Amino acid sequence: MSKSWIDAPAKINLGLEILRRRDDGFHEIRSVLATISLRDTISFEPGSGAEDELHIDSEVGNVPPGPNLILSALKALRDTGFHIPPQIVEVQKRIPIAAGLGGASSDAAATLMHFANQHLAPEAILMRLAAGLGSDVTFFLGAGFSLARGRGEILTALPAPMNETWAVTVTPHLIIPSKTATMYAAIKPEWWSSGNDVESFAVAFPDPGDVPPNVFANALYSHFPELASMRDELEGLGFPTVNVTGAGPTMYALCQSTGEAIELARRVRIQIPTSLVYTSRLGYVPKCAVPATEPPAR
Repeated sequence: MSKSWIDAPAKINLGLEILRRRDDGFHEIRSVLATISLRDTISFEPGSGAEDELHIDSEVGNVPPGPNLILSALKALRDTGFHIPPQIVEVQKRIPIAAGLGGASSDAAATLMHFANQHLAPEAILMRLAAGLGSDVTFFLGAGFSLARGRGEILTALPAPMNETWAVTVTPHLIIPSKTATMYAAIKPEWWSSGNDVESFAVAFPDPGDVPPNVFANALYSHFPELASMRDELEGLGFPTVNVTGAGPTMYALCQSTGEAIELARRVRIQIPTSLVYTSRLGYVPKCAVPATEPPAR
């Protein structure tokens, strides 16, 4: 089979509440998730070696060593009975790493979709494999907007907003070791909430109101004063509201037009040149992988 390509979009959290710590050690959350058009591109091609080969061309810094969810997804597929020869996998990495944008989870979901489409796998198997790889992976298999419950794997698809929406994402140059565990450990029980703010926001789709707060903003701004300073700087540059996605450290603003988003991004790049700044459309859903000699048009 020839080389084929598939896109793996990033996501942002439109509000995030933690309700409690569960008996299994995970946290019960409520969040509305939205894909955005910022995306990685992954190619697959059968190789001649005995093992998979992974090559990453990163535009956003070095990828840390350790297990990769693309390879984990391939292993999960094979362990389930899929006959997949060793692959040469090439990743054009555009989504900032460990930034609250779901890049690794989306890459894993794209891998599952690529081979599930080839093998006509039942959706139930695909969803089970995704849930086993990570809380966010399941989301990237479905709708562009979803309400997430449980640890993030229980999803209810939402209609796209009536008006096209754009995001300006700003990822600071900040490395948080073991980020997800560190940030969850920083959440104080008094910051837990009922989930009603996010639930009400989701019910209002396709005409939602203001984005609810993200509880991780409290931890980020208290533990990293430089992020609180950046938030204030972004507000001064014209961000109507500074939101946090995931466990951070990426912040974002929503815009109602491409022109507004481009102008905000231009200001940030001038004022905070060390950050990674992107403009993206909300609700991007990638097409199924198809054979190609060149990656899809950007």
